[in-house]
Amino acid sequence: MIARILLATAAATALASAATSPAMAAAPKVAAKTAEIPATLDGGDIDGFVAALQDAGYRAKLKIDDDGDRYIESAASGSSFTIHFIDCEGEAGCKSVRFLAWWPKPDALNIATMNEWNDGYRMARATIDSDNDIVLDYYHSLVGGVTTANFLDNFDWWTILVADFRGFMDDKKASADPAKADVKGVSTADEGTSG
Repeated sequence: MIARILLATAAATALASAATSPAMAAAPKVAAKTAEIPATLDGGDIDGFVAALQDAGYRAKLKIDDDGDRYIESAASGSSFTIHFIDCEGEAGCKSVRFLAWWPKPDALNIATMNEWNDGYRMARATIDSDNDIVLDYYHSLVGGVTTANFLDNFDWWTILVADFRGFMDDKKASADPAKADVKGVSTADEGTSG
């Protein structure tokens, strides 16, 4: 009991000190959130998905494609991507979402390389599309609705997969075109670096 009281007193003192510090006094005020985030998201409320992502600190912008379909534009881990609502049935909403990222195909990547990725990862699929771009996608069902926490967890997994895939592509490009090494075995790419 005494430990709890001491811990609470220390925390209150730290908060009071921080609140009166000059750095805290100069900090800008954060605007109050205006959008109500539903506990359960469904495919008929695309705005709810945008609000949930923004509330979690992610960039999320609602866009409309040439066919009039709404989608979310976002980014994480240095890559832009989109979230498309698919299998939509009017008022009933959409049954699933497709997370989608794409990059121009480097020469070092081919179908065999995509299959190598696909054999190692169960949640995201890598392909080469008809425009010869590298495509990474990930599907998530919305049937019956999903909790906001579940959707954000899937979004977090997606951002990890995008970062992993970028690293995978970089590794494949580097191994296909290694920098010319000198006689000491030091790569010209390593010159001027230490560690």
